[in-house]
Amino acid sequence: MFDGLSSTAKERGHKFHISVPNHPAEGRCSPCCAQFNRLRLYISAGMAPSLGPVLPDALSPSLHLDHPTDTENKAIWTLTSNSWKDALPADVYLEESLHLMTVPLAKDGGMTQWVLVDKNLLRERRPLLASCETFRKRSWVSDTYGNVAEFITHGVASVYCDPRYRGRGYASRLMKELAEVLPKWQTAKTKECIASVLFSDIVRRFYTNLKWYAFPSYHVEFPPWVPSAGASPTATPLFAGDLAKLCKQDEALALKTMATPRTYHMLWHHAKEEFATKVLLNLQPQVKGAISGERGNRIWAIWTHRFYESPQNTISNNTLYILRLVIE
Repeated sequence: MFDGLSSTAKERGHKFHISVPNHPAEGRCSPCCAQFNRLRLYISAGMAPSLGPVLPDALSPSLHLDHPTDTENKAIWTLTSNSWKDALPADVYLEESLHLMTVPLAKDGGMTQWVLVDKNLLRERRPLLASCETFRKRSWVSDTYGNVAEFITHGVASVYCDPRYRGRGYASRLMKELAEVLPKWQTAKTKECIASVLFSDIVRRFYTNLKWYAFPSYHVEFPPWVPSAGASPTATPLFAGDLAKLCKQDEALALKTMATPRTYHMLWHHAKEEFATKVLLNLQPQVKGAISGERGNRIWAIWTHRFYESPQNTISNNTLYILRLVIE
């Protein structure tokens, strides 16, 4: 008996063996086995017999960046749902992913999706070896004389590699290709690309080796607090209609420190928040933050809710994130 399957094929449920009948001269051949020298091949599988294309080497010149089709987008979102769907059901996460492509930050080319694929294969047959998204952002740079100029920065997000293809160097190849493309992507003479940035919760070594160097950052975490009975709040709630004006004022203040927000970035997070709360709580959150003080001496915070688990859980990792804290 010869077992001719790779370990990958075995994992997929394929059974493959060649049975060679005994020679009649040995006296152990069944009468029905007249053609003793005939090889019989048996293939049974829980899925289609095809084992798919042979995976290319990560250094292959045939690999390049492309943009996924709608069908490929669905495949990517299905794969990433286990990691990023939070409290949403997987099928609703796919709906959310499609919805987020229509909000101001993403639409009209604001978001670009990338896949690493073999350019020699047809779109309907090519494996998606790795994928990511980039967001076009405004950035400001000042020189030693205090002159400020606006540039483009690309934010890299959702870097992902199919678990079946990990350990082959595809994610690294994706990022190397991206580093070549982004400096000229969506640029013009008056809007050059000055940098690309990404936020990641994996070990920094992976991105450092690819020349995305870690930048020191800090955050403040507040424990949940329940106000005492009869306490009156001193802050005024912020609503969606308040954000554009505040972001513009924030920008004027932030140009001094080169950290400029934009309404679209706030709306992106709020679109995700509103989609999740509609599904999980059947409501739409109206309050987007709070503001306190007189003009010229104000403090305000813009926030968003993130539901990693069911909101019915009293003990959970659900978090209220402060997107922007401004002291005027």
